[in-house]
Amino acid sequence: MKNHYRISQKVIAIILAVGLVFSGIPLFTAPVFAAENTSQQPGMNLAENGNFETGTVAGWRNDGGDESLNTVAGKYETGNYIGQSARDGSTDPGMNFWGLSNRVAAEADSAYRFSVAVKTKNTLSLIIKVNWIDGSGNYLSQTDYILDNEPNAAFSQAWKNYAGTFTAPSDASYGELRVLYQNPASQVSKVWVDDAVIEVAPAEFQNGDFENGDTSGWRNDGGDKSISAVAGCYKTGSYIGQSVRDGSRDPGDNSWGLSNRTSVISGKTYRFSVAVKSENTASVILKIDWIDDSENYLSSNDYLLLDERGTGFNLDWKKYGSSYKAPDGAKYVEIRVLYKCPAGQTAKLSVDDAAVQLLSESTSQIINGDFEQGNLNYWDWDGEPDSVKVVKDSATGSFEGVSERTSSQTAGDWWGLDYKALATPGGQYYFSSKVKTENTNDAHI
Repeated sequence: MKNHYRISQKVIAIILAVGLVFSGIPLFTAPVFAAENTSQQPGMNLAENGNFETGTVAGWRNDGGDESLNTVAGKYETGNYIGQSARDGSTDPGMNFWGLSNRVAAEADSAYRFSVAVKTKNTLSLIIKVNWIDGSGNYLSQTDYILDNEPNAAFSQAWKNYAGTFTAPSDASYGELRVLYQNPASQVSKVWVDDAVIEVAPAEFQNGDFENGDTSGWRNDGGDKSISAVAGCYKTGSYIGQSVRDGSRDPGDNSWGLSNRTSVISGKTYRFSVAVKSENTASVILKIDWIDDSENYLSSNDYLLLDERGTGFNLDWKKYGSSYKAPDGAKYVEIRVLYKCPAGQTAKLSVDDAAVQLLSESTSQIINGDFEQGNLNYWDWDGEPDSVKVVKDSATGSFEGVSERTSSQTAGDWWGLDYKALATPGGQYYFSSKVKTENTNDAHI
């Protein structure tokens, strides 16, 4: 008599442990969503009243020392109000700068994206910049310019959005977005501002999907010119990256492939993913390397796919993903897709949709919860290792995890699968799974 247990997990970020009831070792679930976290998160606009929709200039500071800053009816794209700075040159015949600024708390060595929409009338020049301030309120020497200077006497410009991404210096406690202008002598100038956004910059791989139609952003691993962008896609798009190697040129055991790099913040957790297809490869390795500010590779290597090998190995399109925390000292991360070529043969590796995402500190992520990697990566078992496996549904083509045990094999014991992830003390979590049982005595989730 066989006892079957099937579990198909369809919700990202859930944690689960399941046991078949033969006797008394209960299994328990692990958490999915952690408690609310008020730290800066990707996608959060840190600028107070950046779109002026309070109808006031709350959150903004007047640059220039007079009362020339107010709100008026209007919009850049949506909304009802915009910020306005107006200056009468008859009262200021000099070359002073006027304008407005918005300040936010910043984490040292973190990257921030600044953007703002600006419209001008009769200005002499326009500067949009980012100043960094230390904890004592002192302006630091590092200034980053979104727009260095757009000079022109009686300069008038329609709405235009400006944006830039900059890293806060190591001694910064605040970042300030400043929109400044000069007005011609004896004339009135006006600057309108809307939709200011200051946010934690998202990490991203340049040209990760190859839709530039070239390999910009990618580095060739292997020392030759074997990588290119060719027509194709994993799911959508027009181009993929490809590395081709002729084994007659390389009868050894070298690895070839391609890699992409982006900046990271040490201590933060990132999710990485990439789609890969191989033809006639001897092995395929997908790994994450961390690099410090001096270009030294750190000892911490994390693998999306440790090693999938076989002479003449062919792997159909498949997306791999996992989450890792950037170790201390990490300044950059590289996603590397490597393969080996059988001696005397030609091997080909195709890559698409490489992506990296800074994860919210309030979320625990479940990887391979639906078993669609086709394996038991990140899952553990209760009972014996040979009692669990992954099977493919012939009707749908999807995968599911299976725990199977005969009663003649240690009757009365508990068997099953479990998954553990990090939790935040005091957090609230949601748990979900799909379960099917056949001929079990009992089942606990």
